[in-house]
Order: sequence, then structure tokens, then C-alpha cells
Amino acid sequence: ILDKEPVIQALVLTAFSKLPEPVELGEISNTVGSKSIPVQFALLQLAQAKGLALPASELTRLAESPDKNVSELAKKLQGGN
Repeated sequence: ILDKEPVIQALVLTAFSKLPEPVELGEISNTVGSKSIPVQFALLQLAQAKGLALPASELTRLAESPDKNVSELAKKLQGGN
């Protein structure tokens, strides 16, 4: 994702999750590590929708998020509840 604006990044991630084509981590790598809650949640939703493996360190970081939606989805993708 070329745009650095978090709102745009979140929208693009959401759009990618709705496309029938697969998504490669390299296409969205600049959103990994984002401090933006909407980007974090959209990234997790994309990973869930596409079966995309996010780095374990990113899932661990997001599982500790103060945002309940982000932390719960990250834990789910880690194989938790």
C-alpha cells in the first residue's frame, strides 16, 4: 500500500479483504507495525479473510493492544479463543 495515511491504509486493507484474488504479505508489509487502531483491525480482518499468515511478533503485539477488538482478533488468529 503506497499511501501513508492511516485512514486510506485501513480502507485499502478492507477492500483487499473483499477481493477474490489472494493477497501477499509484501503488498501490505508497510501496514505491519502500524500504530493506528483502524489499520491494525483492518490488517487482522484481512489476514482472517484471506488466511494470510502475519508475523508472529505482529500478532503478539496486536494481542496486547488496548483496543478490545484488535486484541481479541489477534488472539483468535494466534489460535486462542
